[in-house]
Amino acid sequence: MLHINKTYIEKNGGLLHSIRKKSNRYINALLKESGCIKPTELENRKLDRTIVHTAPHLDEYFADLMFRSVLPDNKLDITFMEMSIHSKTHDSLCKSYWPNAAVIGLGGSFSGGVKPFLHFDEHMDSGMRSDDSCSQIVINETLYPGIPTSITRLLKEVNEIDEFGKAHDQHIGNIIKTAHVTRLKTNNPNNENDVHRDFMDAEWKKTLMDAMITSIIYCLEHNIDIMEEPKLKDATLRVSFEHYLNYCGYNKKEGFKATVDRIKNIYFNQTMIFKDAKLPRSRKIDQLMIMGRICFALEKCWGEQITKILMMHIWEILYLSQSSFYNISNAIQPFIQNDGKIKTNYGEFIKKTVLANHTTRKNDIWIINVDQNPDFLKGHRAIVNLINKYNNGNGIIIINNNYDCTKAIFKGKNIDQNQWKLLVDSITLYEPKYWHIIVSQNGDYAPFILNGCLVLK
Repeated sequence: MLHINKTYIEKNGGLLHSIRKKSNRYINALLKESGCIKPTELENRKLDRTIVHTAPHLDEYFADLMFRSVLPDNKLDITFMEMSIHSKTHDSLCKSYWPNAAVIGLGGSFSGGVKPFLHFDEHMDSGMRSDDSCSQIVINETLYPGIPTSITRLLKEVNEIDEFGKAHDQHIGNIIKTAHVTRLKTNNPNNENDVHRDFMDAEWKKTLMDAMITSIIYCLEHNIDIMEEPKLKDATLRVSFEHYLNYCGYNKKEGFKATVDRIKNIYFNQTMIFKDAKLPRSRKIDQLMIMGRICFALEKCWGEQITKILMMHIWEILYLSQSSFYNISNAIQPFIQNDGKIKTNYGEFIKKTVLANHTTRKNDIWIINVDQNPDFLKGHRAIVNLINKYNNGNGIIIINNNYDCTKAIFKGKNIDQNQWKLLVDSITLYEPKYWHIIVSQNGDYAPFILNGCLVLK
């Protein structure tokens, strides 16, 4: 077990920094034991920070953890930053921060007009990749062959999921995406009625990811079984969830029981999840970083107390997400029968039916527009579910995020793919360079498009 006591925490800048330092030092020890760290002649005194794109993915977190694990001790406390690029050639933030930074996972296609001190990014101007992920590039440039098999195994998972997607819904790579858009509740200790909600900052989220990635590596290194006995992992999840429920403070909120029951139904079935969670390219190889394995590994690596603290964050994210789904689903039920406008705590919803066929209604298309507020947490799932269930999947959803000035458009499951492509092409023709489209290997467009900052992947 990786021990952290009160003295260690006080000497290392608090709990978050202590967990991160311990993670780095543990992995550094593994790499040194394997003799695979490449020597460097770089003047590390220039290195002040690492930078990833806003709302980083699993590969950026893994890459940053591995990069820091080859740095000297006096560089473990350098700043970790998330950043968006707002100008391809003259971005003032890039010019201010990049000359003293290791930039990971962005800057390959455009760099704001400046060269970073160190650069690890697989993206190219052509839209192709120079490697499987930025994690693979960090490994290639900082380590010799002979990397511990525990790290190699996890790197394989990071690479495949970054390149092909298809991480299980309970994979931490998906859960951290929800964390990026979740506002957590904080209380003023001097006034219990003074409640604030805000997003976790970059270093806070990184600590969660470092601890979880390290716990998987630790268990693989110590031959602790995280692969089999799903019921045992299920039991560990239940204990952590019950601890969360004792302190979450939502017990008297509307929909609490329904939300809790839904979470239990989804997450306390690890036997089925263990069967389903396979890597997208390898297919028969299990995904390591799913909830049941993560919670079990955290306890074996960090102990019960730190595991409870870390899992409280994960359960809060998942609870708020499921609560949003439940409450939005209830609020928009009138849309089943009627068009109109609905105002809720999650924003304003407007539905209009077009192309109506009043004889069969099979060709009705529901257009639902949302002006969301920050509590609208992945609420598109509730609207898609409504359209799929009550209008045979014939619908388009337009979501305006007025908090960060982005927009997203989703389609229901039965909108014809050719019609969807025609719609997307028309939108991007009218507003070129502003929309992010994901295209599958067979040329089909993903069922959503995004309008936001330049660094969307």
